[in-house]
Amino acid sequence: KNLLVSLVENYRLDIDLEQVEKQTMTSVALASLLVRLLRLSVILCMIRKNELLPSFELSFTNNVLTLKLPQGFLGNHPLINAELAHEKWTQHKVGWQLEFS
Repeated sequence: KNLLVSLVENYRLDIDLEQVEKQTMTSVALASLLVRLLRLSVILCMIRKNELLPSFELSFTNNVLTLKLPQGFLGNHPLINAELAHEKWTQHKVGWQLEFS
């Protein structure tokens, strides 16, 4: 199956690990990371259209994806904060770890 199909089917809502594992374009580990990055991108694009997304840090170590936003950003953007909290739970349900601050 196609990697693109796996990404599109998993960009929102629940994560279908079976779909990620069925694709044959790349390793399951890389496909999983791409799904995770796409899902974070969708959340971060929720920022108001007239507001620029600030610089942030993203790291991936020992299967833990960590997003560091500027101090005060999450307090000023409660919708993004809530979406990230939900995403952390969604990724946890499939055995992935997401941290953000």
